[in-house]
Amino acid sequence: MIKENQRIRVAAFIDGFNVYYLLNKPNLRKYKWLNYSSLAARFLPRGGELVSVQYFTAKATWDERKARRHDLYMRALRHFGVECVVGRFKKLKKKVVIYNEASWKSYTTVDGKITGSLFYGYTFEEKKTDVNIASEMITKAATNACDYLLLVSGDTDFEPAIKIVQEVFKKSIIVAVPNKRISGSIKAIVPKGNCVSIREKDFAGSLLPSSIKLSNGLTIECPQEWR
Repeated sequence: MIKENQRIRVAAFIDGFNVYYLLNKPNLRKYKWLNYSSLAARFLPRGGELVSVQYFTAKATWDERKARRHDLYMRALRHFGVECVVGRFKKLKKKVVIYNEASWKSYTTVDGKITGSLFYGYTFEEKKTDVNIASEMITKAATNACDYLLLVSGDTDFEPAIKIVQEVFKKSIIVAVPNKRISGSIKAIVPKGNCVSIREKDFAGSLLPSSIKLSNGLTIECPQEWR
């Protein structure tokens, strides 16, 4: 039970990929240099105070340029008190069917039967991020490290963790969805008013400074591709 005028501790959990896929749209890329501490602060309950902000992600290690840019971004986030929890990508072999009307073979795919040739390629699938977020949410609730949890994600995979946090540990939760469309199943388990959409103006008002001087004296700049 939170008493009147009592400090309300809020722990924020950022699903980096859920936000990234939205901001990868051409008209939203200018918001990728995002300060998650500032963004989280926009969705605090009355009297709420951030006690932790955790950003969950994984690095594209097979692309050196992207990996360097991601490292730079995480250095900027850490400078502003954001903890970066890094998962990993797993390399997966993938079958691809290329249509060829002259082929005598047909293959059953998710798009139906396709006549053509079968090729093998590779793709990368992100691992551990969802598990890491759910584990941290439950751990912080179980250890009474916060009064409120703020989840920045629209992923319905977190519904079991949300239920545990609310029903078992009796903690309040706010879900800020980086999309205008909020899943009905999430709305059904989160109290009315505690499930909100992140608007473009929230991103625009939560950017990191374009130039940041670190405590070691070095200065880092927002990547040109994100300006």
